[in-house]
Amino acid sequence: MGGDQELERYRHEVREWTVGELRQVLDGLPGGMRLRIDVPSAPRSNGVQEADRELVLGGVFVDDADHLARNELVLQADFSSDWYMRPRAES
Repeated sequence: MGGDQELERYRHEVREWTVGELRQVLDGLPGGMRLRIDVPSAPRSNGVQEADRELVLGGVFVDDADHLARNELVLQADFSSDWYMRPRAES
């Protein structure tokens, strides 16, 4: 990112999962299923990463795509709801 690029402030909102919601998703899945945690380098709304931000559970899905050797449960982390900075979109 160039030093002359303008930044804008924006609100990143994420719906955080509860333990109860996660338990419902896990119900019925085999105990030996692989688990993967997908950690973003910036808020999933494409904002600029700020250091020392809290990560939260923002999504869960079972990935059974053809390219995988076997099914796996994917937990999607996201940055917490807060104000962030990102490059201003060019008009």
